[in-house]
Amino acid sequence: MQSLYDRGIYTGWALVVEMIERGDIKSLPELATHLTGIYQNKIDDRLQLVVDHAYSMHKTLTLPKNAQKGGWKGMDTATLISLLDKEIEEFYAALWACDFHGGAPERVAEEASDMSNFAAMIVDNCRTTRVSNN
Repeated sequence: MQSLYDRGIYTGWALVVEMIERGDIKSLPELATHLTGIYQNKIDDRLQLVVDHAYSMHKTLTLPKNAQKGGWKGMDTATLISLLDKEIEEFYAALWACDFHGGAPERVAEEASDMSNFAAMIVDNCRTTRVSNN
């Protein structure tokens, strides 16, 4: 079967998902290597958006102030949802500041990354719980 890439369908999400499923990439540096090498001339705006956001998510997670907090594996879903709600409020505040008060778009991007990280943590815990319950 031809890959999505070979068929000329290289939207951001489809390409990244296919690369992960094939085992071509297992980390952000591997993703960057593939994108700047194999797919350099095929990157579209959606894929660039995904890569930029993934990089921002990773950067946020590895900040010393966040890395020292430990992981999310032991947190229950309700706690993670509460933290996600807080990040959503911070996102709205940053967006409001950007739209109406000259706030920095980078701050909006940071808050979007925070929201995505908490959503990903919830998904990760759900997957882990599902696997351990089966």
